[in-house]
Order: sequence, then C-alpha cells, then structure tokens
Amino acid sequence: MSSKRVGVCKGASSYITHVDWDARGKLLQVNTGAREQLFFEAPRGKRQTIRTTDVEKMDWASWTCVLGGTCSGIWPPSSDVTDVNAAHLTQDKKLLATGDDFGFVKLFNYPVKGKLAKFKKYVGHSAHVTNVRWTHDDSKLVSVGGADTAIMVWRHGGTGTNGEAQGESEESDSEVEEDGGYDSDVQRERQLDYKAKTYANPIREMSGIKPHQQQITDAPERPAVSRSYKSRPTVHRIEPSEGRRRKTAIVELILDHIHGYRGFDTRNNLHYLSDTEIVYHAAAAGIVHNLTNSTQTFYLEHTDDILCLAVNRHPKLQNIIASGQLGKDGPIHVWNAASKQTLSIVRGHHTDGVCSVHFSCNGKLLVSVGIDADHTVVVSKWSDGTKLASSRGHSERIFVAEFRPDSDSQFVTCGVKHVKFWTLAGSQLVGKRGLLKANGQDVGDDAAKMQTMLSVAFGAVSLMIVD
Repeated sequence: MSSKRVGVCKGASSYITHVDWDARGKLLQVNTGAREQLFFEAPRGKRQTIRTTDVEKMDWASWTCVLGGTCSGIWPPSSDVTDVNAAHLTQDKKLLATGDDFGFVKLFNYPVKGKLAKFKKYVGHSAHVTNVRWTHDDSKLVSVGGADTAIMVWRHGGTGTNGEAQGESEESDSEVEEDGGYDSDVQRERQLDYKAKTYANPIREMSGIKPHQQQITDAPERPAVSRSYKSRPTVHRIEPSEGRRRKTAIVELILDHIHGYRGFDTRNNLHYLSDTEIVYHAAAAGIVHNLTNSTQTFYLEHTDDILCLAVNRHPKLQNIIASGQLGKDGPIHVWNAASKQTLSIVRGHHTDGVCSVHFSCNGKLLVSVGIDADHTVVVSKWSDGTKLASSRGHSERIFVAEFRPDSDSQFVTCGVKHVKFWTLAGSQLVGKRGLLKANGQDVGDDAAKMQTMLSVAFGAVSLMIVD
C-alpha cells in the first residue's frame, strides 16, 4: 500500500475532533473544535457544501461525529464543544451512543434532533468518558474512561433491573527514590493531589436558606461536571398533544463487564467473599467477580472514584461491604455484595474523601481515614452513621487502618515513615507512636528513621507485623 499523500483538506478554523467516511469512500465528514461540521471530497480534499437533509439520507461507513443537525439533541443545555467527547452509531442506524465529560454513557434514538431529545443514561465511570464504540454486530457497547482508566462493556438489548444502575430516561434539555528504601510508586502517591480530581463545586450550596425560600436566580453558565452533584432540575413542559408523533422507547444497555482495577494509589482493596467470588473496585463501581464462570455484578451507587474497600468478617454480617470514595463530604457506602442493596451511607465525617476503611471485630464499627491534610481518623457506627470519635491522624499519607481482629476499641494505622497504635476511649481516640526495636531493645537514634509501612498483619495475641 502506498503512503503517498494525494490530497489536503483545508478550511477548518480549529483542531479536528472527529472524522468519518461515507460508504463509497468518496466523502469525508469532519468536526472541529470551533463546532464546525465540514465535508471534503476525496481524494483531493475539495470542500463540499451539503444540506442537513441530504446528510441524513447518505450512507455513511461510520458515524462518530458529534455535530450537525442529525445529532443536535445530544448536547446538554449550556454545554460547550468539549462536553460530549465521543459518539458512535449502530450499523442499523437506529441508536446513537455518546460519552461525555460528566461520566455518563448515553443512548439516543437516531436521528437526534432538537433540544429535548429523550435518552437513557448509564453510570459506572467516575470521570470523563473519552470514547464509546459498538462491536461489529451491535450486541455490545465498549466505553473507555479517562482518569478512572476503566474499560466497560455494556450488553445491548436487555431489560434494566434497578433504575439508574441500568439506565435512566431523561429529557436532554519526578521519580526520585527516598533514603527510606520505598519505591517511586510510593513517592508518587505522596504527591497525589486528590482535590484536583474533584471536578466541580456543587451548583446549590448545602447550607443556608432552604431551597423553597431562596430567591430565584439565573442558572449557572455550565452544568456540573461530576456525578457527585445533582444536575440542574429539568424544566417541565406541556405534555405533547395526541396528534404529535410519539417517540420509540430507547432499548436498554446492561453493564456486562469492567476491565480494570484501581491499584495505582490504593491497597488492601481486593478480597475473597468465598472460594469462588472476589470483590474489588474500579472507577465508581464496586465489582463482585465470580471466578467460576467469569461473570461480574456491580454496585453502582457511588458518584466518584472509589478509593478503598473492606469486607465485614463477622459471621452474622456476611457479604457486607464498605467502600469509601473521593468527594467533599467523604461518603462511605455500606452495601450487600449479594443483593447490591445500600444498607447505609456514612457521610460528613471527612472533607475530601476516604482512603482507608475497616470493620471492627463485632462488625458494627468502622474506622476510616480521610485524605485531608491531617489524614483525619474517624470511628463511626455504620448502621446509623454516628461518629463516635475522631482525631488528627498524621501529617504524612496513611495507607492502612485496621482493627485488631479480637477488638472493637484498638486499631493500627501505618503509612509514610510511621506506624501508630490507637485506642477508642469513650468519645476520644488515644494514639501512640510506634518505635522500631532490635532484639527487644530500642534502636536509639535509628528510631527516628522509621521505614514506610505499606501493610499490616496480626498474628498471636500482642503480635503484629507491619511491612
């Protein structure tokens, strides 16, 4: 095959975002960052002018463009040209899938005309959805996340079972190693800025005058770009008359498989539930994976990146999972791995997010660590969200917090160059710094050179191993 250039397409006033061929290979459709829809004749690249009605009638080999009259309805109100990142049309030209900056995968009936087009939206990604593509037979849709680094496979044509988890119809309106000996990955984790990953401030403040008593003001210029916060209320409109054509219902998507695991900045977040099942997380999804038949089920109630996960080991509280996420109120979801039912949401105890959680011996208490500057440690009762005690954790990053397996009041935290032993005394947390010893003796000045501790394991009574 020759790689000789045969033509140049000129006329775009900004960068190119999407390109599609027609079925004959004679015409190119191009979208640009200036919100232009341009057409060029191949092979010379001569620019063509084509009416919207003619574009709809043409046979396209693929449709990944996001601009034009046939997909004008995919754009949310007050959005800009960067908000919808990708689109892909099925082979039968009936369904258009999109991925956007708000972490949603959406499904539209094609063509998508007007500003109030119906759609189904699907959650799972915790960040921008950078691309979506149908498989060759349109049986599955693949979506790719940006910052969450997850690939999700959605099954086409199924029936949703639990609301938004399956779909919801709406109107669219430096790498230097330290002397301590730990690797560059740990160094990188110390420098992670989680606040930069919180994509938007809430549109409506969570304190102050009650909403129904507030004076109505103009809507913000742009909607929120994180699923942590509610989007603008949908404007109610008059019901269509009987003579108006009714739109066909949009076929469902069902999340079938997630390729990915968050391990670059998290630890102790993959656990056995039984000999045949494991639980872990990726993006904003809790994943229960069956090892026998390689199938997955999902908990999809989180609204941002999940950073930690723990399993309740009390025999009377089997299959109870706690997972903490990134977010300004630091929500911890407690849910059932079998039914995927939310049992409790513990929120408001952490300001930026939660990096570690663990259940107590009786399974009724949770210890959690925040990602704020003080790495705040909190012990709470998960059934009703009551905070029992809290304390400043450490100035350096805390990687692990774990209760002793035989205690509901004693636990350990460890992280960058420190280990600390804690006792819950009433409404207070009492912490004691751990010191290294050699042969039962204090190591003197070397005690200040505590190594970074990445994990904790408990053995016999009063024996604990940190590594």
